[in-house]
Parts: sequence; C-alpha cells; structure tokens
Amino acid sequence: DFTAPRWSSRELDLDLLDCADCCVEEAELRLPHPGIAQRDFVLQPWLALDPKARLADGRSLAELASGLKSAALPPWEPLAVPR
Repeated sequence: DFTAPRWSSRELDLDLLDCADCCVEEAELRLPHPGIAQRDFVLQPWLALDPKARLADGRSLAELASGLKSAALPPWEPLAVPR
C-alpha cells in the first residue's frame, strides 16, 4: 500500500538493493536503492560476497565503502552457518 505514511507499520518491509543491473526511477520503486552509498551495513556484506561488485550505474561498491566514515561499525564478518 503506497498510500501509507512513510515509516509506518507494515507487514513486510523489503529494500531492493539491485536487480539484474536495472536502473528504475519510479514513484514506487528506485533501483539501485538510493541509500546504498551511505550504508556500510549494506556495502560490507555485499563486498564480502563479491569484492568487485558494481552498481548498474557503474559505481564500485568498494569505492563507495572506502568513502564512508564508518569507524563506529565493527568489521563485518559472516555468520557461521551450521551444516
């Protein structure tokens, strides 16, 4: 429901970061997610999976992450998954 106030309660909140290198700019959907470049908690796990990752517009995730002042965040480490 796109008529609900921003930041209101909802059943599911899903932030799409990127989808098959698409660039979309619509009222209900923006890809890549506009906040990626400011969110170390998004960039670090993504870079752990793909250190050469780039957004559809060509920006390097590694360069975006290096530009953040995220000294307050601990280094990101993937969780061990039991087999």
